[in-house]
Amino acid sequence: MVTISKFSFENPRYQNLLSRRSSIPETVEITVKDVLKNVKEKGDAALHAYMQKFDGVDINEIGLMVSDTEFEAAKERVSDEFKEAVKLACDNLFRFHRRQLPTGFTEKFENGTVLERKYTPLNSVAVTVPGDMAPLISTLCMNLVPAVVGGFRTFTFLQSRRRTEQ
Repeated sequence: MVTISKFSFENPRYQNLLSRRSSIPETVEITVKDVLKNVKEKGDAALHAYMQKFDGVDINEIGLMVSDTEFEAAKERVSDEFKEAVKLACDNLFRFHRRQLPTGFTEKFENGTVLERKYTPLNSVAVTVPGDMAPLISTLCMNLVPAVVGGFRTFTFLQSRRRTEQ
């Protein structure tokens, strides 16, 4: 059951919430802060180093971009049934997410003041697809389709995948 309390700085329930300690170990918080600081300062070089450290991926070895040849070869290996299933899933996601788009509005006042709420998408977005031995196509679709509906036109795809000896 949810209990609703009137907010007050003196309310013991509020004071109890403020006194709670985080369940995240301090060492984890320190590590995350260090990672964020390092990425902010060093950019992609730091990201590539963390991919190597945490995922065992050497981006210099495997390359950042998929070549047109690799892309075409991959398309040939996928069955028509699978392509159709992905298309149907994406069509459903497009239909669903189009209904979530916010609408802007303008309010004009008698004194000439104009207030406007305007939604403008960012210029680009990175979409990550986790998947060690198998890429998660459903995650790609569920991350990419809302971004396309929202107006993104430039994408960077990141797939965290460990290279294993075969």
